[in-house]
Amino acid sequence: MSELEVSTLETPEDAGKGDKGRVARWLAEIESASKTEKTWREEDAKKAVERYRDEKGKKKNVFNILWSNVQVMKPSLYAQTPTPIVSRRFKDADPVGRALAEVIERALSYTTDQPGYDFDHTASLAVLDMLLPGRGIVRVRYEPTIDTITPRIEVSLSEYGPQRADTMESVEEYEADEQGAFVNGDPYDETVEQVVYCEAVQWDGFRRGPGKTWEDVSWIAFEHQMTRAELEDAFGEVGGEISLDIEIDSKEGDDSEIFKRARVWEIWDKDDREVLFIAPAHKEAPLKRESDPLGLTGFFPIPRPLMALETSDSLVPVTDYSQYENQAEELNLITSRINKIVDGLRLRGVYDSTMAELDRLFNEDDNTFVPAENAAQYVASGRKIEDGIWMMPIDRAAAVLRELYVQREALKQTIFEITGLSDIIRGASDPRETLGAQQIKAQTGSTRLRDRQREVQRFLRDLMRLKAEILAEHFEPAILAEMTGLPPELVASAVQIMRSDKLRGYRIDIETDSTIAADLAAEREQVTELLGGINQFLTGIGPAVQAGFVPMEVAKTLLLSAIRRFRMGREVEDALESIGNQPEGQPNPQAQAEAAQAQADQQALQMKQQVDAAKAQADMAQAQAQGQKVQSEAELAQVEHQTKMERLRMEAIENATAHQVKMARIQAEAQETEKAA
Repeated sequence: MSELEVSTLETPEDAGKGDKGRVARWLAEIESASKTEKTWREEDAKKAVERYRDEKGKKKNVFNILWSNVQVMKPSLYAQTPTPIVSRRFKDADPVGRALAEVIERALSYTTDQPGYDFDHTASLAVLDMLLPGRGIVRVRYEPTIDTITPRIEVSLSEYGPQRADTMESVEEYEADEQGAFVNGDPYDETVEQVVYCEAVQWDGFRRGPGKTWEDVSWIAFEHQMTRAELEDAFGEVGGEISLDIEIDSKEGDDSEIFKRARVWEIWDKDDREVLFIAPAHKEAPLKRESDPLGLTGFFPIPRPLMALETSDSLVPVTDYSQYENQAEELNLITSRINKIVDGLRLRGVYDSTMAELDRLFNEDDNTFVPAENAAQYVASGRKIEDGIWMMPIDRAAAVLRELYVQREALKQTIFEITGLSDIIRGASDPRETLGAQQIKAQTGSTRLRDRQREVQRFLRDLMRLKAEILAEHFEPAILAEMTGLPPELVASAVQIMRSDKLRGYRIDIETDSTIAADLAAEREQVTELLGGINQFLTGIGPAVQAGFVPMEVAKTLLLSAIRRFRMGREVEDALESIGNQPEGQPNPQAQAEAAQAQADQQALQMKQQVDAAKAQADMAQAQAQGQKVQSEAELAQVEHQTKMERLRMEAIENATAHQVKMARIQAEAQETEKAA
């Protein structure tokens, strides 16, 4: 289909009817997308990769500034494997949201570090593709392992006869017939294992639909080069009919290929939410069609790609190397000239042949003296010995060499200014500079990199969210329970919410921790700040809790509301909530304190009533007889003594309770210190 025909299409049906027209339409779409990025793919990106790998002639004089810059930039953008952080969207006491967050976070952590899979390598390749070709892409794959169980089929003999079941080729054909039934009623397949992982996409094997921003893109495509065995395994009988239209040219230094291959395009169409497999060598029909296999909210199995340079008017990648290519070429030229001049700076000259000892002198070792044979006659003739030697001058070449070195350093600084690599990031510093001057340089350099660091963080966060969505939508509760180590009942209750996109989004938020080495110190400061804050809070409010002015639950609520703002808040929250929630059969210090306080109040009230009664009786007795006064005073003294003893007993109970509360707080602090360690 020509470019003119493509540009005049109004609807997909204009490309042709049926499966043949569908194939023609998508091949035209891919051809158009290939032309849009042809210059970038075949010139700019290819040149950057070849220059990084030094694949053009292995020139020994080349100053590979691109390799050097990438080796500095890459660890500045990605230095460590991210850790998924799943938290409640609203920082309140939501036990359901907390359980949901814990299930997804543990599952993500397992899938990031599962056996046989290196997420760190995949992420590093994406960052490298951003720094070299200018676009890094990683796709999320979901692979369930299915164990097929073929049930015994029973057919109505009145309709088809005993031979009908033998003519059916599949269970699906039988089910579609709607005339028979399974004898045992079991399904014919069951999920045995489920795996979700990330896979780096080769930079030149990706195509996209038209659009100026990523939100405008309606389809993406992945290129596969498949052998005959892979075709038959993926597409069955039709895979054996496809022509192998690719021959891998074995270049010097490349891995040789002995098998011919066929090009297959895996197309994700967001408009129709279906995936098609199209082969240019098979134009009759798509090799395979699947309706929304993953059920993702954004449909595509990739996050927005990592772009070296992004604008609002084009999605065509731009390489970093193209920004300073002219300076890099000039740097190579100067380096080549320096090497040539250095190669020409040799000790060369002419000497008088009548002084044979000079020839011997040039071939002797250090600290060697050669006896003069003809030198005396040479001096007697009125000439000096040095007159018999002429050295080739090198001072002019040395002056040129110094200027070339100066110019090369100036070019390097120009390139560093273009790329944003300050001297402090490259590890170079001037010992005469103050600490403040070096910090200013570091801040300036990090400011230039901060946008890219945030973009890498965004990319990895989106990857985690795609994996979390697949875990929530497709994984069975039993498998999630095995992955997370949580009770099956807890996982099963969380799965009910996980299956709903809206409820899942309302309750939790998914992020990643920092992938930048420089942020480790800041994370340690946050941990120190959290532990210090807990210590200050407990020190300040502890006496109020002991005195009964502030209930324990109120203190815990105040502390937990602050802890939930920290990344490690959930672990600390679990430890703090365990205080006061003792298992059955064990004493609860807070409950004992409250019970003791209530008992003491009741006893004090009873004592007061007794004292009042005693005083009334004493007044009446005093009017009757003076002799009874002594008895009344004795009774009153006895009552007061009992009151004093009861008050002392109450204070002892309060002191014991306060001691128990203090010991519980110390135990909690010790547990937290162990967790932090």
